[in-house]
Amino acid sequence: MTAASDDHDETALAVLSLLSRKWHPRIVMALHDDSPLGFNELHDSLDGISGKVLSQNVESLREQGLISRAVVSESPLRVEYDVTEAGAELGQVFETLADWGDRHLNASTPEIVIADRDPRLTELYRQWLDPEAIVYGVHDETALREVLDHSIDIVVYDRQFVAAGPARVDELARIANDTCRTVLLTADRPGFDLVDLPCDAIVRKPVSKPTFLETIDTQLERYGQPPDERLADALRAKRAVLEAEHSAVAVERSDQYGQLCDRLEELSADTIDGDDE
Repeated sequence: MTAASDDHDETALAVLSLLSRKWHPRIVMALHDDSPLGFNELHDSLDGISGKVLSQNVESLREQGLISRAVVSESPLRVEYDVTEAGAELGQVFETLADWGDRHLNASTPEIVIADRDPRLTELYRQWLDPEAIVYGVHDETALREVLDHSIDIVVYDRQFVAAGPARVDELARIANDTCRTVLLTADRPGFDLVDLPCDAIVRKPVSKPTFLETIDTQLERYGQPPDERLADALRAKRAVLEAEHSAVAVERSDQYGQLCDRLEELSADTIDGDDE
């Protein structure tokens, strides 16, 4: 390790030490969100701090060059506090820390159901997802019903999983949890009839590990979408699959493909109209 890197690490540790003090980051964030503030206004914005402790902390932050103090009136004396340029730049640091916390501290382990009649495939997919997710492998509709509840984030299912057809799996998943994402795996060439299925994505089997994991990551990122946004993404996914699997002529002649495109245009128009309101 070089001397330069040592100095850089020490600087980072000094910043962390500064921000680890109980009231320092709270004061800076309060001023960052709503400034300038008088002493009493700043005090009221911080729950549980005494006037003495606040005075000590603002003085320390002034010495660090993170906040400024300006006298507004001499009689009666009134001062206002604001962030300096250096203090304002900490806003980006707080945003980065919040994003990191959302990803690593607040993120729960996703729960995923793999519904396939072939135990070898459910085990393979489970190994691909381990240890990043809790995976349930099911091989018949009864087992699927037993495992489905509000905690399931994604159901990945084979097109031939139930005799009633693939729409049955989507129905069961959404009854248990209406935000549950569904991914259809099909060994057959995707036909235009799949346009009407309520699934969020369609993947052709055999599926490679990178494609499988990318599909799962995409669905997890989209979890909790508004209904229209979710529908639009599902239609785009189906359109991409159909265009990849069929000739331009076949796509052009398909009424179902045309209806898919029309629905996407309607959703886009609704979004634009909503933004204008």
